[in-house]
Amino acid sequence: MDKLLLERLALAAIARVTGVSQRWLQLYVNQRTTVCPAPMTNNRTTTAIEDKPS
Repeated sequence: MDKLLLERLALAAIARVTGVSQRWLQLYVNQRTTVCPAPMTNNRTTTAIEDKPS
């Protein structure tokens, strides 16, 4: 199930292929996302092209 969720597939398609209800699948996804940590953010600032020496 988790491997299917990694693909860019609609939840309806995953539910249809696996034989689970869409409601169960949505609850499963919600549960999995609460267990996973928040995504990391990039706090670094980027240097503009104009700031680089020629």
